[in-house]
Amino acid sequence: MKKLLLLFIFTFSLFAKAQDVKVRFYDVRTLDDYQKVLLQTIQDEKMMFIVFYQDGDAFYQMQKDNIYANAELAAAYAKTNPMAVSITSEMGSRLAESIGVDSFPSFYYFNNEEVLLVVKEGYQSVSNLIEALKKAQSINTNYSKLTDKYGDGTLTQAEWRTLLETYALNNDFIQTQSLALEFFNSQSKAELLKPENAELLVKYGIDLESAYPELIIKNKASLPSSFDYKAFYSSTYDYNFDRAEVNKDTVLLEKIVSVLIPNRPKDEADTKELVFETRKVFSSETRLFNVWEKAAIERAASLGDDSTKAEFIFEEAFEIADNFNTEDAQETARKLAKESYTLREDYRYKMLEGYMAYLMKDYAEALELVKLAETKTDNANNIRKANSLQKMITKELEKENKSE
Repeated sequence: MKKLLLLFIFTFSLFAKAQDVKVRFYDVRTLDDYQKVLLQTIQDEKMMFIVFYQDGDAFYQMQKDNIYANAELAAAYAKTNPMAVSITSEMGSRLAESIGVDSFPSFYYFNNEEVLLVVKEGYQSVSNLIEALKKAQSINTNYSKLTDKYGDGTLTQAEWRTLLETYALNNDFIQTQSLALEFFNSQSKAELLKPENAELLVKYGIDLESAYPELIIKNKASLPSSFDYKAFYSSTYDYNFDRAEVNKDTVLLEKIVSVLIPNRPKDEADTKELVFETRKVFSSETRLFNVWEKAAIERAASLGDDSTKAEFIFEEAFEIADNFNTEDAQETARKLAKESYTLREDYRYKMLEGYMAYLMKDYAEALELVKLAETKTDNANNIRKANSLQKMITKELEKENKSE
């Protein structure tokens, strides 16, 4: 028989006597505990009220404040099977992780089919808890009706929002976004831009491969005050950049830099610099170094005289050469070093180009490049470096000649 445990001043019991005026929790520490409560919930046709807590959090303060001893609250929650789940227990840790609990205490309201209806976090007053339960009961009563109306295509805007709110609690972001896009597609532009839909657009209208980010951007001046444009920009940037990076999608990357970044919230940053850094990070993560090459040359074009441009491009070439040891990286660094030299003849530029050619085993070309570099300096140390590299290249050429 299940052991009843004491949690603070309450005796936890699955069944409360009629004369009790306290919300009594069942202490769940194992999967077996949970399954038995779930079975009883189904039999009783009740809802599950689960509190995830950790030592010393607001759940304890609520007990000290006699929140659960309120008669009205106890009467209302008699229609639920309350469970207290410690995050320190194995079951609590696993269950909290599986449903994404990240704040304590958290109060979860489920129906007896384990559909999550409402979530509340932090300290709750009696009125907060009563209101949350009423909302959960209302959603539970109407949820099957909403899904039926969704199937029939007869949902009102308000019903769509309620359905999406519940759906989001039980499904991942991509699944919920897909449903939200169905809602967006069913509405006119004027309807979508109404204040009551602002929160949904901020959260789900962020895919640059859909029409909605550009709709929001084009109507930025007339957006309702409830629309959080900064949050929209931030989530849109992060969402699309992550997708572009994972899929190595350069088309989506260009949408980010051409559509989104120029329309960011007002700040002191330089748009061209943000575009460059976005492409550079993308290239670094995906190893698509041609993107970095293009970004560096494009950024350099706006940087004053040829000397400044050449130095900027060289620094990018050196960074690639210094941090990535692949043939694609070496090829890009070599091209950028060559581009720098066309803008300004400099020993360092031609030496880097020659060294990259050496690493790529293009020994004959490498030797000519390093010899040319040597003619561009009077510094004895630089000349020694050029001579040393020439000797290394010559040895490789001799090996090639012997093997022929």
